Amino acid sequence: MTMKTMTMNPAESQPRPGRYDFPPVYFIVLLDFSLHENSDRVLFRYDLRERETQELMTDRIQYIFLELPNCRRPLTPEATVLENFCYVLRSMENLPERPEGLQAELFRLLFETAEIANFAPQDRIKYESEMRTEQDLKNQIAYAREEGLEKGHEEAIAEMISAVAERRELAK
Repeated sequence: MTMKTMTMNPAESQPRPGRYDFPPVYFIVLLDFSLHENSDRVLFRYDLRERETQELMTDRIQYIFLELPNCRRPLTPEATVLENFCYVLRSMENLPERPEGLQAELFRLLFETAEIANFAPQDRIKYESEMRTEQDLKNQIAYAREEGLEKGHEEAIAEMISAVAERRELAK
């Protein structure tokens, strides 16, 4: 499995004085073993704290561990989203298609991602190239829209200044 990492330098996002302002970051770790041998829990959440004082560094960064060996529930209508998610992760290679009960957007994305992960190398290169092209086009459109709005504002300001100047001339 390939992992892609996205990083952001919070200092580049114009932080408020004394505090970085960045979106929440979640590190999700899927374990095929149990860190908590005597527990049946599946989900464990951790945050960043200073070791000596236990002071919370930020509530914007969390570590989430899913212990897949503790996922034992079958796929049922009564199961929670987490239980169904665990079921799918443990059974993905044996599922020919997305089961009927898993129609939530989360599961559509999960199965779509699994399909992409199984692309042959040349198909993956083509797919990633198409995605970059699509993202470039979206960014170009957004930039053009932004520039158009700025230009429109500048033209409107120039027209207002001109209208004020005309009124002053007429008033004389």
